[in-house]
Amino acid sequence: MKRIVIPTDFTIGSLQLVGEVAAHFPGSRLHITLLHGMEMPTGILDLLFLGKRNEHNEMVTPAFANACQIIENKYASVLEQLTVQFVYGNNRRVVQHFLDANDIGLVVLPSDGLKPMADPQSVDLAALLKKCRVPVLELPVKTAAAKEKVLLADLLLAG
Repeated sequence: MKRIVIPTDFTIGSLQLVGEVAAHFPGSRLHITLLHGMEMPTGILDLLFLGKRNEHNEMVTPAFANACQIIENKYASVLEQLTVQFVYGNNRRVVQHFLDANDIGLVVLPSDGLKPMADPQSVDLAALLKKCRVPVLELPVKTAAAKEKVLLADLLLAG
């Protein structure tokens, strides 16, 4: 089973890479983690309750969650698991530790880069992931203007 990380900004357009990965690895069993980076909190209370807060989970909109469910159903023959996780910190060591701890074997990035940030506290994961000791595969996706127009129906029809 291949364990893959794809950075996400919680837009439906950012999920296009999951379909591209499924097409790139036909017949493989994939465990894909959609990863979002956040700045490490600086307040003591924020640090104490970091694992117990669901504040950042609000970024996972119902439309995004529905799109993830559709993708899981569509690529069920290839997709072993699709999860959303957060990593807290803005340096390479934190990201490398996450990749090592989760036995990630491949990072997939859009070839045009991942620029939008879901939150003011978001971290540019693409730059950090490229510096880690895990192979990086860049796959083409639709242009940024087209990404915003992707609908749930497009995810169903994408092949």
